[in-house]
Amino acid sequence: MSQQRALNFRQMFISNILWLAGSLALAFLVWMTAVAQRDPIEELRLPGRVPIQFQVDEAMLMTNASIESAAIQARGQRSALSLLTSDDITLSADLRGLGPGTHAITLNSDIRRERIIVDTVPRQVMITLELLESRLVPVAIETRGVLPGAYEQGDPQVETFEVQVSGAASQVERITAATLIIDLDEARTTIDTVAALTPVDAEGGVVADVTLEPSTIAVILPIRPRPDVREVSVQPNLVGVDEMVEGYLLTQLDYEPRSVLVSGSATLLERLPQTFFTEPIDLRDRTADFEATIPIELPSPDLIVLAGGLITVRIGISTQTASQQFDNIPVEVIGLGDELTAQLSPSTVSLLITGPQPVVAGLRTDEIRVILDVNRLLPGTYPLLPQPALAQGVPSGITISVLPASIDVQIVAAETTPVPSATPGR
Repeated sequence: MSQQRALNFRQMFISNILWLAGSLALAFLVWMTAVAQRDPIEELRLPGRVPIQFQVDEAMLMTNASIESAAIQARGQRSALSLLTSDDITLSADLRGLGPGTHAITLNSDIRRERIIVDTVPRQVMITLELLESRLVPVAIETRGVLPGAYEQGDPQVETFEVQVSGAASQVERITAATLIIDLDEARTTIDTVAALTPVDAEGGVVADVTLEPSTIAVILPIRPRPDVREVSVQPNLVGVDEMVEGYLLTQLDYEPRSVLVSGSATLLERLPQTFFTEPIDLRDRTADFEATIPIELPSPDLIVLAGGLITVRIGISTQTASQQFDNIPVEVIGLGDELTAQLSPSTVSLLITGPQPVVAGLRTDEIRVILDVNRLLPGTYPLLPQPALAQGVPSGITISVLPASIDVQIVAAETTPVPSATPGR
């Protein structure tokens, strides 16, 4: 009897346990459904791209990669995705242990947020690896330009004659030298500088994507005067500048070359003056610009001028500007109709004439006219502008101002005087 009772109790206990487990499972399912409805699972593509971190052995060099960043496709609950940024994701490509050649590498992603799964677009990157090589190459000095003829260069002195070049083996093996360039144009003193080095191949072409150590070096290139040649300044010998035609003055002086090279004995070169002059250039009768080719006057017949001894001189001559006022110049009326008269206020004006001094100084009052044109004007009062004129015309560079600039003109009909008729019988 007791055994039967125990069996019934066990069956009831198991039944209750199963009923409780089923209730809990149903409640969990209902809860999950409610949560999913409030915070559903979604997919999101992040804006922008995430850079790829490449992990390479020290003995290898990555020379090409099909991509350097990838897009991210994420899946997870809406609440988690809303907080996701590109900074939460790290992408890497593990190249360690791979040899030279081209490899397809699957990208690894590491995400710092829970309940999110990410995928990359694309999922693989194509990588080209080469052996990393280093070797020493010689330093070569390349000069550009030409030294002035009176100077010569000595042997260059460099900080080091070899530098180390590192990079992909295919690039490093092309390099024959590391060159530096020195510009000789207009150099008259020793060049002491730090110059950048450039890796080049046998044809002189620049080899890219390699590293030079050091990348710059100090270089000294002695520049000294030649013992048999001297550079001397040249200056035009102008005479009569203070005796030029009245009203004209020197406004421009240009010449070339500014210096010449002369050759002679060392003793003679040591005694040379700092400047040579040309033969005299007389300005006393000059009234216009001109150009002349003039020989240099050498202080000794034993000197030889290299590359010719003529100087081209360009002289600019302008007139001085002067002003003169002419007063009480009568105004002449032209174009007045028949049986009309004109009354002017004022009837005389002043003229201020400005221009080249020789022209202005030569003007006389009887050569100056002021004209007022009233052609086709009917009776009435008009403000008109008088027009100045010179007997020989207005030369270039002359300006004339009329004072006052406007004249009041009153045009009236002329009064007619009746002619008395003849008396009969006379």
